[in-house]
Amino acid sequence: MERLKILLDNNVIDKETFDFMVVVFKKLTSKYKLTEPSIEMIVTHLAMATQRIKSGQTINPLNEEIIKEVETENLYPQALEIYEDLLSASRVVFPQSEKVFIVTHLLNLIKEGD
Repeated sequence: MERLKILLDNNVIDKETFDFMVVVFKKLTSKYKLTEPSIEMIVTHLAMATQRIKSGQTINPLNEEIIKEVETENLYPQALEIYEDLLSASRVVFPQSEKVFIVTHLLNLIKEGD
């Protein structure tokens, strides 16, 4: 959470994004039992993605082959479910390009936890 505080203090993210990340952090640690060191990267990425979307910036989508590979992972449905749960608290609509990156991060977190 320290990283998020630094981003907020330096006006990289706004208060609404920070508050959303607190909700995400709590869900990841309590509901999904992930540990703080392993979720730092996903929470930071999600905060930056939220700010990017708010400011109208976009990212380039991943290569279609990579997307197909991610979608065939055994744990993909679980990662997608977590993604949808986390973003249910967001007031920002995430485009497909951001979704793929976030789900990929979540997939890696789940694999680490196994």
